[in-house]
Amino acid sequence: MLPSLRPSLANVPRWGLVAVLAAGWGCHGDDQGGASTPTTTGIPRDVVCEWARVVYITDGDTVRVAFDGRPGEEPVRYIGVDTPETVAPATPVQPFGPEATARNAQLVGDERVCLERDLSERDRYGRLLRYAWLEDGRMVNEVLVLEGFAVTDTVPPDVKYVDRFTAAQAAAREAERGIWKASE
Repeated sequence: MLPSLRPSLANVPRWGLVAVLAAGWGCHGDDQGGASTPTTTGIPRDVVCEWARVVYITDGDTVRVAFDGRPGEEPVRYIGVDTPETVAPATPVQPFGPEATARNAQLVGDERVCLERDLSERDRYGRLLRYAWLEDGRMVNEVLVLEGFAVTDTVPPDVKYVDRFTAAQAAAREAERGIWKASE
């Protein structure tokens, strides 16, 4: 179920969103970790990457990946965001769920992504918990929120980017993108 955060975000200043996004998207970083050859990317330098290829899109906030240099696949749940359900058992498909899944597929389908860990390794379902970065420096979790396909859903202790997600959600809400679109 998606949390209702609408009233608490009304006072996020617009300039704060600009500063947060500029700080995150204007940085350059290098590959770190994994079995891959280091290359320059748009990912911030302080992000420790574990590189993997997305092999399956489960829904808007969950994928399956194959890690560089490791056999097998792992499920990965994006940290700090929640998209409408499409595959939860005994839960009907929620509005904007198929659109969120499609956007996730557009962003990461068959792409190589940098997976960044926060404090927790896995959720109660055994999925890895990660922030997913595209090689151009965009964080998938944040893009989904900014475009209105996901809401901020931070669960301590994994709160490294809560301010970025909160600002992105305020911008999506103000622009009435995706789930924030006014009912007709």
